[in-house]
Amino acid sequence: MRSARPQTASSNSPRSVRQPRTTPASSLLLRGLPVSWPTPIRSAFTLLLTLLLTLCPPLYAQESDEDFLQEQDVFFFGEEEVFSASRIVERAGMAPAAITVITARDIERLGFETLSEVLATIPGFYTEETETNVDIWNRGLANSFLVLLDGVPLAFQGDRESFPRKEDLSLAMIERIEIIRGPAAMLWGVNAFAGMIHLISKEGSRVEPFTGSLLLGSFGENGVRGSAAWVTPIADLYFAWSYRVTEEAPRRLTNAPVQFDLSDGSVTGRDDVVTENATDHYLDLYARARFWDRLTLSARWSEFADAFQISPFSHAPLSLRENGRRSTPLLFVQAQLRLPITSWVEEDSQVYLARYRDRSEIPLFPQGIVEGEPGGGRFEISGESFSLGAVQEFTLHLPQRVTWLLGGAYRGDFSSRAATVVAPEPQGGTGAISLTARSALFSGYLQSRVAITPKNLLTAGIRIDAPNDFAPSWNPRLAFVSEVCSGTFLKLLYGEATQTPDLFDLFNLSAGLVDGEVTGVEQNPDLEPEKLRSVEGIVQFDRWGFDLRANGYYTWIGEKIVQETGEDLVLRSYNAPETTRYAGFELEMAYRGVISPSIGYAFSHSLSASDTPGSPPTHQVYSGVEIAPTPAIHLSARLDWVGSRRVAGGGDLPPYPLGRLSLFIEPANSPLSFSMTVRNLFDTFHLSRSVTPIPGPPRSFTLTLRYRF
Repeated sequence: MRSARPQTASSNSPRSVRQPRTTPASSLLLRGLPVSWPTPIRSAFTLLLTLLLTLCPPLYAQESDEDFLQEQDVFFFGEEEVFSASRIVERAGMAPAAITVITARDIERLGFETLSEVLATIPGFYTEETETNVDIWNRGLANSFLVLLDGVPLAFQGDRESFPRKEDLSLAMIERIEIIRGPAAMLWGVNAFAGMIHLISKEGSRVEPFTGSLLLGSFGENGVRGSAAWVTPIADLYFAWSYRVTEEAPRRLTNAPVQFDLSDGSVTGRDDVVTENATDHYLDLYARARFWDRLTLSARWSEFADAFQISPFSHAPLSLRENGRRSTPLLFVQAQLRLPITSWVEEDSQVYLARYRDRSEIPLFPQGIVEGEPGGGRFEISGESFSLGAVQEFTLHLPQRVTWLLGGAYRGDFSSRAATVVAPEPQGGTGAISLTARSALFSGYLQSRVAITPKNLLTAGIRIDAPNDFAPSWNPRLAFVSEVCSGTFLKLLYGEATQTPDLFDLFNLSAGLVDGEVTGVEQNPDLEPEKLRSVEGIVQFDRWGFDLRANGYYTWIGEKIVQETGEDLVLRSYNAPETTRYAGFELEMAYRGVISPSIGYAFSHSLSASDTPGSPPTHQVYSGVEIAPTPAIHLSARLDWVGSRRVAGGGDLPPYPLGRLSLFIEPANSPLSFSMTVRNLFDTFHLSRSVTPIPGPPRSFTLTLRYRF
């Protein structure tokens, strides 16, 4: 697989220096410091800022106006080159997809720490904090997209929702993120269903020889991360590491009382926020080596331990909340080789081996259900998967502006999942559900790109995926892209995608424990993969510093997999008999300059069953402003509005705002930089304690100090 490395101007290019302004930088920055901030935060901010201003050259050393304005890629706008839409490097405007690019510069300036934070700012995506993780919705569908790191899937076939999205994935090693909204299965295979997210790592030749960062934040959060790079005539080496610790992080509990009267079962109060008394830690290591600009070797090791809150028996009249813990080590190694065979034929090869493990453990009634009765017991869910993948691809540059892409792929998975119930004393006893699956997937794809004229591009392709446990599926794509006039693009797209069932979908399960045996396990042989079809129209305008993007789509899904728990408490999965239909619209507008405002709107609606409990909001509004008086200072503010929605536990969740502030300071010709971020400015997490809980993170504060050698 060819690596996406569009050449862009380095952020470390020489700068022409202006005369500094007369207003002291410290006065300008401290003038806006909120009085309501706690004293420790104000003291830490003042100390770090003083250190920064003392050790660094003037903040107002600037480059020319022309160079400065060219750097203002506001909220991921700006024309650049992309790779993931066609597996060929091309202009973003001519790419046959609704694609958004987030660069390392965006991540640094806007203070993003997790993948879910990034996606929450993009129209069409909606994130929901749960008791154990973050659900991410894209165009009405939850966790239904493929996440790749340098072409390697970050979820195993047995559980496609297991990709990292919080602190378990460090963004410090990422050079760019290419996000496709809409089906991408023709090039990237099954499970690139409602979209695809491709994380592309940094190269040693594009970063400093050594960087180090110190992070301090709310809830006892602190961390260190860094990178090292070494470039020789034959090799490009890059290594990155990240370690973070969080203590006493609050967790939102959804739609269940935790205080009750045992005599009559009545609710006497509620406490929807529980503070963890456990330490969470996250470790992420990544290494990449590129030789002779042809062979690339890379590897990643990730491990975390994360406490959470959960109700093991939410169906029972007595609902208890207990601390649990989960951990997920992830290891992969891969090799990529790119060779030009002739002047018009290129060959790309990729092979990878990945191991995924996850484990969750929830104690059952440690204090006993009834006073005086012994407690104990636990519930465990664990899984492990080994994946071996290979891709072989040929790119043919033919006469008459025709490009063919011919490829084949293989992925083999061995997955196991287990659920274990250990009954509390004095009953004792242990029961377990063990599920295993071996899958092999062979794929072939062909794409043809024809430039009808230099400004009109037709792309057509088809892919066949042949899994060993399901019937083969065909996923075609057809796209017409036209640059109607300079900076104005029109795109018409049609695509199909397939999504295979999770391992747990293939069985009907219950967690009953009778005489040490878990009951109710039966295979679900009639379950079929889901099939998505989508029609999309896109208008994109980029001229005179003004950007506009409008996407409209209509999607219908056949054989949609539905999960329900019946009165017998058995979880069943089945294919819905009717077709599920969605329609939506996404609008993004921004102006690039010293003061750069932006606004966005997303509408997503199910035409099959309106107001379905657990669905994402129909309306979302995004707004923001970035202020960059000099290249050394970058201030951004966001105010998003999330519309009402029906929640899974019943009832309506009212609309709520989400605010975010970020300050980034990088003095010219200085190795030091400083950033400060406030998340969830309005603290909807705590404001909702007396009503239906709002699924958002708590208000938090992060300070980061970076040093580049």
